[in-house]
Amino acid sequence: QTGSYTFKFATVDDSAILSVGGATAFDCCAQQQPPITSTNFTINGIKPWGGSLPPNVEGTVYMYA
Repeated sequence: QTGSYTFKFATVDDSAILSVGGATAFDCCAQQQPPITSTNFTINGIKPWGGSLPPNVEGTVYMYA
């Protein structure tokens, strides 16, 4: 459904990344590889070394069906 979507990471311990966009996520059977193309939207939460967990990390993107 077309509309604005908000993605949230409530707790990030080490790292969490969500990427939306690009033509293909990865080649067949190569899920350990980064996306083939750049993404249109990325939300990235990283826990600092020796630091506390970041609070809610969130981002909003408008998506078309």
